[in-house]
Amino acid sequence: MRPIPASSNEVAIWGRSLRGFPGAHGTGYPLPDPELNGNLYAAIPIPLEHLKLIWRKIQLSEHDPQSAWHELDRYESFALCLRAQRFKISIFSTSAWYCEYAFALGKSGQEVRSIYLTSSKEQIELFHHAELLLDGDFPPRAQPPGR
Repeated sequence: MRPIPASSNEVAIWGRSLRGFPGAHGTGYPLPDPELNGNLYAAIPIPLEHLKLIWRKIQLSEHDPQSAWHELDRYESFALCLRAQRFKISIFSTSAWYCEYAFALGKSGQEVRSIYLTSSKEQIELFHHAELLLDGDFPPRAQPPGR
């Protein structure tokens, strides 16, 4: 399985898709380029109550003393983050997009990584998956690339 860098057209589509989420930012809007590792990035602001609802529905730990759950009140802002990259499994296969979702906590850069993972043949479908997560529904989970 090998990653395929996003084309300039795919970066533009990603950026246009971000404009549908108030306050969102990331690759293509306003950041011009993908991350150094080739990932397309997005951060969609969400209120604390919404983050807690998603946290509980995904069944992340609330009871572990090391869990970031106990520190949420320290942060002033929150976002649902998407990191997407296109992969090709073999020479004869079509490529697929994989997207890792995370919570960004405040402006400190701290994240709760890998809260959810989805895949799709179409890049735009990843934003539909994000909308489902934001609505408290769950798109089909994907296996991490390479497994």
